[in-house]
Amino acid sequence: MNKFNWHYHKITALLVIGFMLASCGGGGGGGGSSPDNSGPIRHRIFVSSMGSDGNLGGLVGADIFCTTAAANAGIAGSYRAIMSSLTEPANTRLTISGEVYMKSGGGDVTVFAAGADFWNSAPQTAINIDENEMVTNLLVSEEPWTGTDPIGGIAAATTCSDWTTASNLVTGVTGNTHDTSASNWVNDNGWTCDDLRRLYCIEE
Repeated sequence: MNKFNWHYHKITALLVIGFMLASCGGGGGGGGSSPDNSGPIRHRIFVSSMGSDGNLGGLVGADIFCTTAAANAGIAGSYRAIMSSLTEPANTRLTISGEVYMKSGGGDVTVFAAGADFWNSAPQTAINIDENEMVTNLLVSEEPWTGTDPIGGIAAATTCSDWTTASNLVTGVTGNTHDTSASNWVNDNGWTCDDLRRLYCIEE
């Protein structure tokens, strides 16, 4: 998805979110679910197959981007971007309370065994599978926007003006989908906001 078809997908996502909330009897405080809704809370994670420049419409727009990506792949649930703004760090806006996993070829791949590990330890495997269960091999110029430091806090002023600009004079921090260190997967580099980059998306 890019800025040329953003409005169409935004409308689609709002309809999807409205349907899910109606089906669930209203919104909740985050959480996620097991794949068959019978086991402990689990959170699916993926890196989006499409990219966007830094003008995502804020964190709300980034979350819509993720939920739309999931819905377009036939994945149920509400997804949020692993991103921070200057006033809202990822480690407080995201509720991650159970295992974090990816789907690949129909099977589950554990990334973090428990929610407590998410900001406190290294991922067990690189987060490089998209919403279509395809392994990605991203270029440096495609690595995902995060604006987030290694422990889930705000990465200084590198958030593309709170994800509202595509200016090449402003920067945003990105992660690294090839790296399994406790820091670089989410905080690897900073690039100008005109780049078209992916997002990390996680189920809540």
